[in-house]
Amino acid sequence: MEHFAPYSTTHLLTVVVCIGLGLWIWRMAANAEAEPMVRRAWVRAVLIVQSINVLYFALRQPFDWASALPLQVCDVMGWVAAWSLSTDRRLPRTMLVFAGLLLCGQAFVTPTLAEGPATLRFWLFFASHFQIVASAFYELLVRGYAPTMRDAANAWCVLLAYAALMVPLNLVTGWNYGYVGPTNPGAFTAIEILGPWPLRLVTMGVVVAAGSTLLVLSVRAVGTMMRRRRRSHPSTLRP
Repeated sequence: MEHFAPYSTTHLLTVVVCIGLGLWIWRMAANAEAEPMVRRAWVRAVLIVQSINVLYFALRQPFDWASALPLQVCDVMGWVAAWSLSTDRRLPRTMLVFAGLLLCGQAFVTPTLAEGPATLRFWLFFASHFQIVASAFYELLVRGYAPTMRDAANAWCVLLAYAALMVPLNLVTGWNYGYVGPTNPGAFTAIEILGPWPLRLVTMGVVVAAGSTLLVLSVRAVGTMMRRRRRSHPSTLRP
């Protein structure tokens, strides 16, 4: 219980629990009358968990500058999730959906975690990442956010600006915030297959652009399919 191994039974059960919890939240929010209350409660939960996560790294001993600063994409996206669900502004919703799903969602596929369920780190890791991914799906499935190619381009530009800030910081300090530094993560991630640094920065940009395009096309395809289904089954429409 003290240690965590990717693709273990613990990993599988954690993913299954997160999926089940996400479906439960979606079902509650599907009620139009209850949705505002559900969203407010969810935003409060996001703020609480993200705050605890920041404090955990800031207070952990020995203090490690390479991990204590809330500069990772997933650290930032946790706060963007709360911002997105609290407003109708396009940019935070865009960043949550694109960065939250394409980047932060990787935490469930290749978790950079060594601590097991007996540790606070385990629960903070999965809770904080779950909140980001679940909030992104909340925007898509409940609030009806429909990404466009312009949104994909805006998200890519914001991430490019983020990388432009993190690369020199990592070079000067030897850190690896945003995973755009010259060092490799301590655990296996998709970055391992993108080639050596700095060439992998170009590859990462291409992969993010391609993933963003695929996300837009996928949401459009699902939306088109659902509209056709409603037209072919008019009796299922609510009055």
